[in-house]
Amino acid sequence: SAIVLNFTANHVYLVMKSDKPQLITVLLDGKPVPEKYWSTGINKEGKILVHEPRMYEILNLKEDYGKHTLTLQCQKGINAYVFTFGG
Repeated sequence: SAIVLNFTANHVYLVMKSDKPQLITVLLDGKPVPEKYWSTGINKEGKILVHEPRMYEILNLKEDYGKHTLTLQCQKGINAYVFTFGG
């Protein structure tokens, strides 16, 4: 399944949890996130490991504020609660 979100911001955060560790794939405007925009939680494959309930930093667009589409591709069992934004 996937979460698709249109947003205008520099930073995107999402509160999530999973009963077991799972990777989600992060896409920006339908493409893999460029390395310069990786958050602290994105691994070298462009994925975020979700497990404990907390706020995850999804994107850090630095000073490239603008309108974008975020897609999170995830497996069953991940609970997503609330987005927050910065910039």
